[in-house]
Amino acid sequence: MADARLTRKDRSKQEMAAIERKLMQLIRGIEGVTPGSVLEAASTILQVAEPKVPFVTGDLFRSGYTAVESDGKQHAAEVGFGFGGAPDYTIFVHEIIENNHPVGQAKFLQSAVEETMNRIPSIIRDHIKKNSGLNSA
Repeated sequence: MADARLTRKDRSKQEMAAIERKLMQLIRGIEGVTPGSVLEAASTILQVAEPKVPFVTGDLFRSGYTAVESDGKQHAAEVGFGFGGAPDYTIFVHEIIENNHPVGQAKFLQSAVEETMNRIPSIIRDHIKKNSGLNSA
């Protein structure tokens, strides 16, 4: 059983890496990207994911987070659940699609990224306009 979980986990990592590459391509294509605009995009993904999170104790729901890293030229956002491995069951709840969740669903973060991906450029653009005084443009 552990081997199947590892395979599923590895497959999920590959899927998320492919999605991340697509998102980064979209973000790189937008001039003037700022850490705040990237955080805005990540926050939007988190907001879309939250209603999909299976809810029993609330620990998984409360573990949602966003973060931005910047080297001054490039900015990378991270959005996820279970930062630092808590709760330790996050990956299994996300990946095991056979589980029946009375509230929420498996693949809650992945589906949120997929639903939001096409909106990322406009979220970033709108944030930059709003915070740079370019609203009238």
